Amino acid sequence: HGIDVLSNRPVGKNLIDHMSVTLRPFQSEAKTPIAAATAFIKSDNQQTIPDIQIFHATFEKVDVAYTILLGAKSRGEIKLRSNNPTDTVIVDPKYLNDDTDKQRLAKGVREHVKIIKSMKTEKSTYTFVPFKWNENCTQYDELSDKHLECVVMYDGYRAHHMVGTAQMGKSDAKSSVVDPTLKAIGATGVRVVDASVMPTIVSANTQCAVMAIAEKAADLIKKEATTQE
Repeated sequence: HGIDVLSNRPVGKNLIDHMSVTLRPFQSEAKTPIAAATAFIKSDNQQTIPDIQIFHATFEKVDVAYTILLGAKSRGEIKLRSNNPTDTVIVDPKYLNDDTDKQRLAKGVREHVKIIKSMKTEKSTYTFVPFKWNENCTQYDELSDKHLECVVMYDGYRAHHMVGTAQMGKSDAKSSVVDPTLKAIGATGVRVVDASVMPTIVSANTQCAVMAIAEKAADLIKKEATTQE
């Protein structure tokens, strides 16, 4: 785009997000305020740590259940559209580009369905509602691998947890954009303090991690300012 390069670093690469599939298994006549519950499970016994988060949020008439993939292997990128700083960037998240992501999220949906079907509703305000799967996937046997992988591809959506496009690392590492003090490598007077500095995505919502990064950055800035005095 005709922009002079100050420091050749992979800004915009390594874009990571959580992927999710939404189920609406229950109708509710609950009179209580909005409530929520979550759990972390393994998509199969081969996983050493939980790689799926399930989350239920109860609203006035419906219980919404989310199956969320953790530790995605797919990597997207963000590119400049032009050299005009007011132009929007090009975002290519490449969701489920790695087949294992698609397979693990599909298995997670299956495990979530098992949990939902095991829930007792006789003495509660909930009424079970048969699952309505995407019409493009009805040619497959329900809950088969092909069926759920189809559902994931059609109904999967982002969880708004994007990280990684200015990843932190050693100054001499080609993948690094900022150093361990969050300073932009090869630039002066620039720090990056947000979710983009995470080299990998956390297995949870990103808010607390971003707050921790901000607190650490504040300490680093204060320490540096004190030293200069």
